[in-house]
Amino acid sequence: MTGAAGHGSGLFGRLGILGVDHVAVTTSRFERTLADYLSMPGARLDRGPGWNPTQHVDFAFVVLDGGPTVEILGLRADVASPIEKHVKRGGGAYHVCYVVKDIETALAEIEDAGGLVVTPPTPDVAFNGRRIAFFVHQAHGLVELVEAG
Repeated sequence: MTGAAGHGSGLFGRLGILGVDHVAVTTSRFERTLADYLSMPGARLDRGPGWNPTQHVDFAFVVLDGGPTVEILGLRADVASPIEKHVKRGGGAYHVCYVVKDIETALAEIEDAGGLVVTPPTPDVAFNGRRIAFFVHQAHGLVELVEAG
């Protein structure tokens, strides 16, 4: 493990990450899960609920008081979706999304580091048209990137 001197040399340091946008959870009970998150003291709805036609999921973003933003992703019956397998295994924590200044540069770094881009930069309704991308990396699992607004 390296200290502060090696801070920028790791994969995330090379991606141009500006911060964490959200952590995502999946569920087969969207309304109930949303209500549970909103029941926390100080929690507030930031975006949604809505339907994301690109990802085929219901979505809502809940800002937790003093904590991260949580994106709740719901699976609809009889709708094929990228979250389907995860939900069938019980759902829950799914990915972390990072804001990056240059999504193309970040994805080139991912590929150089042996990661696999599973969703190329795509405009997304949940982010008011800002582009998102997903990649998988052996050390980090599924990760989402969203370009800075």
